[in-house]
Amino acid sequence: MAVMSETLVTFLLTWLLWWVLLFTAYAGLLFGIDALLTAHRRRQQERQNLRHELARLDQEAAASVQRIGAAFLATQRLMREEASHGARR
Repeated sequence: MAVMSETLVTFLLTWLLWWVLLFTAYAGLLFGIDALLTAHRRRQQERQNLRHELARLDQEAAASVQRIGAAFLATQRLMREEASHGARR
């Protein structure tokens, strides 16, 4: 009876050890996947923030080009007015 009891205890301890190892591996896998997904979400958010910043800079550049164009046209008009005014004298 003692041999059977010892064999049963050994079997149960081995079975328990394998389940603990399996559970530990599964938990490690889940934590690893969670870390990868978190890093992926963070990179996506950073990319989205960079896209928004790039769009804002593009709008600012377009507005600057418009202002430069308007200033150029105003300067050109003033130069023509001065040239025509000087020619009349």
